[in-house]
Amino acid sequence: MQRYLEISGRILIHFSLEPVSWALGVASLSAAHILENMEIGHNVIHGQYDFMKDEKFNSDYEWTMAGNISAQVIRNLWSFAVIYCGHLPEGNYSFTEQKMEAETKGQWYFRQILGSSNFEGSLWVHIMSGHLSHQIEHHLYPDLPAWRYREMGPKVEEICGRYGIPYQTGKMVPMLKTVASSMVKYSVPDVASQKLGRFFKTKKNL
Repeated sequence: MQRYLEISGRILIHFSLEPVSWALGVASLSAAHILENMEIGHNVIHGQYDFMKDEKFNSDYEWTMAGNISAQVIRNLWSFAVIYCGHLPEGNYSFTEQKMEAETKGQWYFRQILGSSNFEGSLWVHIMSGHLSHQIEHHLYPDLPAWRYREMGPKVEEICGRYGIPYQTGKMVPMLKTVASSMVKYSVPDVASQKLGRFFKTKKNL
């Protein structure tokens, strides 16, 4: 599918005579880049397809991202949203190197859950994110085929609930707002971050 989207996108961009077909070309090429970046490239470099013994789809996968600038910008914005929603929304824990020293195997798994978040969406959202919409499961089992994460998610969440472990999940857009607040908090001095952070705070349900 990724190859068909890329070919059709490039044809529409190069031979379009009006804005509608050009926009369709950009959308098609953007989808191709997103699939290559998230669903194919990211999961391949984690070794999820090494068992295939394929010369191309292995952990030495070469990235080929040249193309239309508009498609690249859309791809990069989507990648940013996916990655940061899994790592930096409100509620995620952060850990110092000192805290990670001499941790046990169980503590390592515990840290992966506390430091990750999932976001909800349709099947296509999961595919276009390379299944990183299930970042918790990805951090727990990075070399497991990503399409299994949707199947594992409810089981992991049930176990977390059983033992009182926070299992962070939510809608993508509200999570991005808290990401913006966190970025302000960690990138500027404390006084300035408190003032700027107010712009990104969301109202909580009473």
